[in-house]
Amino acid sequence: MPAAMVGGERELVLHGLLRETLPPIYRFGQGAITDATGQLTGQVDLVMELPFGPSLPMPAGSHRLYLAESVAAVVEIKSDLSSQWGEVEHTVGRVRRLARDLRQTQGLALESSPEPDKRIADIQGIPCYVVGFRGYTTVAGLCRRLDETMPSVGTEDAEE
Repeated sequence: MPAAMVGGERELVLHGLLRETLPPIYRFGQGAITDATGQLTGQVDLVMELPFGPSLPMPAGSHRLYLAESVAAVVEIKSDLSSQWGEVEHTVGRVRRLARDLRQTQGLALESSPEPDKRIADIQGIPCYVVGFRGYTTVAGLCRRLDETMPSVGTEDAEE
């Protein structure tokens, strides 16, 4: 089968698994993510949306445009993690460059209202996960690759 068809089938399997195992308040889809500064990620395999977060349907198909503040997490899905590591680095780097502000800017304060939780302002970035159907043969090999990658992901292509 062509690589695009195999990848599409694997994405479909993971979408179905997450929909069945996580609470139904979360929505899953694919598309691109943008932030208030105009940064854009490009195609992302799987986006987990926060409850009540808006996303915009695209005219051609099932892809959507997600606002960074409405994304709970991103999942990259790869047939072979070891041979597609460069694609993972590229996507994660683009997601890490997004700016998002999860603080509540307005609200109705009543006597019974709790104090706002200041910890939410400390949440930075969108968590990224990777699922590989094949990959490294040992955990040590994967850990070595992660150690080599982590400092540099998100620093390349910074001027784009």
